[in-house]
Amino acid sequence: MNKRILLIAAGLASGFSLSAEAADAPPSAPANTTYKALTSKTAPTAATASLGDLTGNFDITSNYMFRGVSSSNNLPAFQGGLTYTFSTTGVYFNIWGSNVNFPDPQGNTATVEMDTIMGIANPIGDHFSYDINIDRYSYPKSAASYSEVIANAKWYFLTAQVGFSSNVYGVHHNGTYYNIGFKYDVPPAWLWQVENINVSGGIGHYSLQRSGGLSSYNDYNLNVSKTIGSYVLALGWTDTGNSSFNLVNDPTPATRGSHLVGTVTVNF
Repeated sequence: MNKRILLIAAGLASGFSLSAEAADAPPSAPANTTYKALTSKTAPTAATASLGDLTGNFDITSNYMFRGVSSSNNLPAFQGGLTYTFSTTGVYFNIWGSNVNFPDPQGNTATVEMDTIMGIANPIGDHFSYDINIDRYSYPKSAASYSEVIANAKWYFLTAQVGFSSNVYGVHHNGTYYNIGFKYDVPPAWLWQVENINVSGGIGHYSLQRSGGLSSYNDYNLNVSKTIGSYVLALGWTDTGNSSFNLVNDPTPATRGSHLVGTVTVNF
């Protein structure tokens, strides 16, 4: 089995450090450290946008985790994005970037990730919302670029996510990611009147094909965040489990397993 391809799954990124929202997704999406969503790629929903809103954010995270695996080789990452939302339709466009550190199938080292996202996010009634988007994960001077279709749903505080790519990690094989979780704003009365505390978590499963040099695995995460004005302070835990993570001849085990991740985000 080509170890260069195996390295991709152990060090590849493409959506989650930690912030108040799930980063690859708007507030309707599940908060999980396995989709580049616990970072700054958060698009506002139509309910929060006017005729057309441009929003952005920037964060510094101690480790860029994507679906339970470090995309930055367990090093800090600087991330930021801009989103334009049309409130009348819920359609949005997003660009997002981060430093990364992993090898591609040809043995090159990817150092930058640039994502472009087009999607639609809207509420349905008082308690349900959805977000469907197409995400292009681009790694300049690397062969790891690929596209993914992602569907997110939220009902009350429960979340669900499904992502599919026919060229996952650029190895020309299918990959499907599933996640169920929760995202809950803690009432101040529960925490001695401390406001703007959010807890989130999820359990995910990444279905990958062995014919592409990869193996399916599970991931888990739990996060807590505190919003102070335009800033968000977050602390998260993510794990792939010693038995559930099963990369064939995995050469870089330090990029998965259990990690604690701290993130500071500013929204503007």
